[in-house]
Amino acid sequence: MSMIIVLAWIAVAKVGGMTLLKIQLSHVDSATRASGQATGSILSFFPLFHLGWTTDAIWTLPVITFVLYLAVQWWASWYPGAEPGGGGYVAQRMLSAKNEKNALGATLWFNIAHYAMRSWPWIVTGLVAVAIYSPHGGLRPSLEFAAEPEKGYVMVLRDFLPPALRGLMSRRSLLRSCPRSGRS
Repeated sequence: MSMIIVLAWIAVAKVGGMTLLKIQLSHVDSATRASGQATGSILSFFPLFHLGWTTDAIWTLPVITFVLYLAVQWWASWYPGAEPGGGGYVAQRMLSAKNEKNALGATLWFNIAHYAMRSWPWIVTGLVAVAIYSPHGGLRPSLEFAAEPEKGYVMVLRDFLPPALRGLMSRRSLLRSCPRSGRS
C-alpha cells in the first residue's frame, strides 16, 4: 500500500500538483465533449443523470458496476470480519482492545481506512493517467492508452517512478501474484 501512495504522490508532483492536475483534467474533459461524446464532467462526484441510461454516457457503466458491486457484497459478504455468524477477524481485534471505547474506535477506523481511504491512491493515479495519456487533450496523448485505457496505471508507473522504486513495486507485485509453494 505504501508504494501505491508513493506512486500517486510522485505522479501528481510530476504533473505539477493537484491544481494543475484539475486544470488538465478540465481541458481533457472539454476536448472529450468537443469530440462529440455525451459525457459528464470527469471531476464531478455525481454523474449527470439527465443524459439517461440509454445513451453512451460515461456514467452509466460505473453506476451499474457500483450497484452490482454492492449487490455482490450484500449477497456474498464473506471477507475477513464478515463471515456468517460474526466471524473472528474483527472480533479478535475487538476483544484484544483495552476497553469497549478503544474497540469501537479501532473498528470504526478499520472500516473508514479500508473502505473510504484505501482506494484514493488508485483513483488519483488513474486521474493522472487520463490527464497525461488521453487522446482527447492529454499532455502526451498515447495510442496505447487510447486502445487499452486499463494500461494507464502501469504506464504511469513505467514513466514516472525512478528505476529503484519501479523495481521494488514490480518485485512486490510479482511476489503477491506467485503461489505460496512451500511457504506458510
